[in-house]
Amino acid sequence: MLTVGALSLLTGCGGTQSETARVRAVVQRFQAALADYNGSEVCALLSSEARHTVATLAASLSSIPGVPKPRGCLGYMNVIRVVAERRNASSRIRRATIGTVKIERGMATVLVREPGERPNELTLMRTPTGWKISLPPAATTSTFDLRGVTAIPVEPPPTADGETAAQFNFGRAVVAQTGCLACHRIAETGNKGPGPDLTRVGSTLSSRKIERAILSPTAPMPSFRLLPKAKLRALVTFLSLLR
Repeated sequence: MLTVGALSLLTGCGGTQSETARVRAVVQRFQAALADYNGSEVCALLSSEARHTVATLAASLSSIPGVPKPRGCLGYMNVIRVVAERRNASSRIRRATIGTVKIERGMATVLVREPGERPNELTLMRTPTGWKISLPPAATTSTFDLRGVTAIPVEPPPTADGETAAQFNFGRAVVAQTGCLACHRIAETGNKGPGPDLTRVGSTLSSRKIERAILSPTAPMPSFRLLPKAKLRALVTFLSLLR
């Protein structure tokens, strides 16, 4: 199972010691499930809103050779299990340490640090059946909006004409709808990995290389070759203008 740094339980952090221990136990189980690619356990530890978010990502993924199109939270996790670089991901997650736990009313925040990374804040919500992981964090701006509206705080460059600006905005919505932010970061939204930061990708890659990376990516990123041409064109335009 997961090896977690031996850290003392914190008291005086907005919750009782026993409640803090419960939060830590959920985070440990969550990390262990991620490291083992145990999709059933991961989904069981998520809040209903988080499972809905993951299911939305699953529905947006293009089919991967040999893997049925994923449906629901478990389907998404099974795809991750199949395409992920298991050894590296497992090692990184297994060596993660749990830091400060803060509990306020029905919400807990936990600092989790992976080797060589800055601490990331994980949010849990208290439910009738116990603590559940909340994705995205309940108290922050959502990376994903279940209505398909993106919150990526970037605007078209001032030099863009009307058509280009329209393509940029369409591409920005496509990024949210297709789940790119699950593995990439753009400005202040998205996750820091396992994929690279895309905030200024247009300054380092040509539009042709960006399109090639979308259609024929390196694992664990799935191919988006089945993305409709209009969405693909808008996505490439959007990413190409990020400089």
